[in-house]
Amino acid sequence: MSFQIRFFRKNTAHNYMSTGDELILPDRSRVLDPDRELSLLQRRRRARDTGERLVTSLYCQLAAAPDLGTLLFRSTSWDLAERLRRADIPQRLEAAGRDVPATLRISTTPTGRATLPHATAHLLLND
Repeated sequence: MSFQIRFFRKNTAHNYMSTGDELILPDRSRVLDPDRELSLLQRRRRARDTGERLVTSLYCQLAAAPDLGTLLFRSTSWDLAERLRRADIPQRLEAAGRDVPATLRISTTPTGRATLPHATAHLLLND
């Protein structure tokens, strides 16, 4: 399992995507992100005014069938991003230096609603 968190702002005078360290501008040029020192909580609070959005992407493969492809799970949930950071997932993955076994469980509530309402999942098939 691996993942990335990116921030973006579209349909404004200042469109960009941020890796957290760099801004990727519409012309694909890269500059240092002036907000790279902000915590996730600080960015979330400021997003109410700036319209900045967050996307967390998780990449997984089935351990029993890795040749099938890669599952790409995306979420715009700030809560999910905060939980991943609180659990030190970025540091743990980096320390492992390789993909690590994990369980991704998407469940529904008794009413049938997904417990991660701002999420999509796609299977990227290997060629």
